[in-house]
Amino acid sequence: MANRVDLSYQNGMAKNLPMPPALPAGQPVELSEVISAVAERIHYAEGRRTNFTVVAGAMLAGGIAVLTFILDKHLGKLITYPIVVAAVGSLVLGIALLVVYSRQTNRYPWTAATKTWKWFYRDALPAEKEFNPKWWSLFWFGPEKKRLQTAYTNQLPGFQAKINQLSNEVVNFDQDVQQLYVLHINEKFKNLHLSQLRTIFQRGVFLLIALSTIAAFCGAAADKERIATRHLNEHVGGLKLDVSWHFISPSDDSQVVLVAATIENAESAAIDLPKWLFLDNKGQSVPGVVTGSTISVEKIQPGSRLSYSLFVKPAEPVFVERLAVHLR
Repeated sequence: MANRVDLSYQNGMAKNLPMPPALPAGQPVELSEVISAVAERIHYAEGRRTNFTVVAGAMLAGGIAVLTFILDKHLGKLITYPIVVAAVGSLVLGIALLVVYSRQTNRYPWTAATKTWKWFYRDALPAEKEFNPKWWSLFWFGPEKKRLQTAYTNQLPGFQAKINQLSNEVVNFDQDVQQLYVLHINEKFKNLHLSQLRTIFQRGVFLLIALSTIAAFCGAAADKERIATRHLNEHVGGLKLDVSWHFISPSDDSQVVLVAATIENAESAAIDLPKWLFLDNKGQSVPGVVTGSTISVEKIQPGSRLSYSLFVKPAEPVFVERLAVHLR
């Protein structure tokens, strides 16, 4: 009976001879059922593999969206650093998954050795490349239509002659065995490809979480440094100034500093209050504007000592790094 094989069949396996197997005897199993079962497993593995392209697309879209949102916000480093690292990591991981997926697709180096003409067009058609249409036939078939019809007519007798060989049970069975062998190799490749994508994704996510955590610690340290209390001392003639100040927020959007100042005037004349200014990362000075103060006087009388607090911000919307002062 055609398309049936004994479960105990082992003839020719040890010798590795490329000869058609003999028709089996004994308890049979339909090869077509086995072929269908293996094909279903291949489709299942391919479906799971394709799911990683959806994951990759989501990571790319999410990474771009987060970067677009976060880069124009002046948030604290504790928030900005890990979010940027996570977004960039998502982009890199998404691209890596797509590249690996594309490199895996239709790369089966053993297919050229197959002769499963019963199951696959490449071996079944006498000259299958003659059915390749020209690229411009996407817009207009023109003479290609006639050429393809001629190829159909010319190759049909050869195709019929080959298919008629399937009336021979040995040939028919040999084709089924070869197809099952091809499918088993294909299934192995699919599962290897699936494992590669899964490993890249799992390790990528783990690395992304680790790097984001490290970035969060770095951001927290940067924020702590940003809002740390700093001291400023000036001594000019009979004037002495002691200042403690710090930024009120780690956000780059907030350049306001809280100043606690004590000034002594040992001179014989009254003097104006100190003039505050900021220095940017290039050392350029930026005038400061007092937005709030605990005193309302404009001059410090001779022989007096004055302690007060005030809020100061840059007069221009630029990033500044530290506070400075002019006593005179």
